[in-house]
Amino acid sequence: MTERPRVVVTRRLPSAVEAALAERFDVQLNPDDHPLTTEALRRAIATADALLPTVTDRLSAEVFEGATGRCRVVANFGVGVNHIDLDAAVRAGCVVTNTPDVLTDDTADLAILLMLAVLRGAGAGERRVRAGRWDGWGPTSDLGRRVSGKTLGVVGFGRIGQAVARRARLGFGMRGACVEPAAPDC
Repeated sequence: MTERPRVVVTRRLPSAVEAALAERFDVQLNPDDHPLTTEALRRAIATADALLPTVTDRLSAEVFEGATGRCRVVANFGVGVNHIDLDAAVRAGCVVTNTPDVLTDDTADLAILLMLAVLRGAGAGERRVRAGRWDGWGPTSDLGRRVSGKTLGVVGFGRIGQAVARRARLGFGMRGACVEPAAPDC
């Protein structure tokens, strides 16, 4: 029987993902979900065939210093890679991967949620209900401000900015003000 590749997972992942990893690899999980120190990340790079970090792990050049060449892939659980020193990873012989395009809609949904929560006062209302201090509706209570028809400024018009603008325009009739030259749909 051949030895299974060793994978170090830096943070807790959904249980189904951890189970699938355990079936396929010699996996080292992080059951208490503590952030790994620079030294722990260095050990992982030195002793694993693959590292599965998240966007909260800072993989600086120091993490890759003295890499043995065993670790061949850093499979980032997240879209961005700005927390990984890509040049240091390449020098250490690691390919860096990520999960692009998977969070565009979710992030845009959260942006709209936050906009609505702020303008409509949802947080204050929710806290009042949970504290047992809500005494019913009144014509002047918790009206907040309207979202519909407002102008939304989007700084950066990449995938997420465009998804937010679409939701705002189609769902709330908002007008757009985009900060990006030649941005479509602005």
